[in-house]
Amino acid sequence: MRAYRHPAQGVTLVEILIAAMVISMTFSAVYFVYRGVTRSFTATNWSLTMQTHARNGLSFLREEMQRASYKTTIKISEVQIEEDKQMKVKEGTTQANAVLAEWFIGIPFRTDVPSSGACFKSSVELSGGKLLYKKALESGTNPGEPVFNGRVLMENVSSASIAVSAFDIEAATGSQLVTIAVELHHPDRDHFPNTKVIEQTAAKVDVKVGHL
Repeated sequence: MRAYRHPAQGVTLVEILIAAMVISMTFSAVYFVYRGVTRSFTATNWSLTMQTHARNGLSFLREEMQRASYKTTIKISEVQIEEDKQMKVKEGTTQANAVLAEWFIGIPFRTDVPSSGACFKSSVELSGGKLLYKKALESGTNPGEPVFNGRVLMENVSSASIAVSAFDIEAATGSQLVTIAVELHHPDRDHFPNTKVIEQTAAKVDVKVGHL
C-alpha cells in the first residue's frame, strides 16, 4: 500500500517580490536612519570645533585690540603723543573681503635711551572666508614683539560685524567698547544649510575710535 504524499508547495513569484520589497524597505529605513545620525554627528562635531576656534581667535584679537595705544615720545621736558594714530573700524556687518579694523600698538620712545621705543600697526580683515590678523613694525626698534603677516584666527566666516559704544557713560573716561561678532557657516551648504556658529567678544579701547 502506497503512502500518500502531499504535493510540493513552491514559492510563488508574488511572494518573492513581496519579500524583496520588505527587505528593500528595511534596508532603506536603516540607511536613512544611519545617514541622519551621521549628519547629526558631523554637524555637531563641526559646530563644537568651530566654536572653540572662534572663541580662541576672538580672545587673541580682543587682547591685541586692548593694547591699542598712541605713539609716544618721552623727552626730558615733555611727552609727545601722536593722537592721529587712533583706531579705525568698519562698523556694521561685513560679508565681503574688507579690512575691519586698524590700530597702533606703541612702546614709548625715550630720547635719553638709544634705540628705544617702537610703533606697530595692526589690522584685522575678512578675506576669503578667513579672519586674518596682521601686525608689522612701522617705526622704531622691535624689542622682541611678535609680528604677524596674516595670522588665521578662524575660517568659514560668512560675516563679521563691529559696533562701538562708550565703555562707561557715567565715568566718562573716554574709553570705548568695541564689540566684534562673527558668524561661521558649514562649508557644505547643500547638506548643512542651517549649521552655523555665532560668537562675539568686546575689547576695551583707550584710544580714539574713528571710521574706516
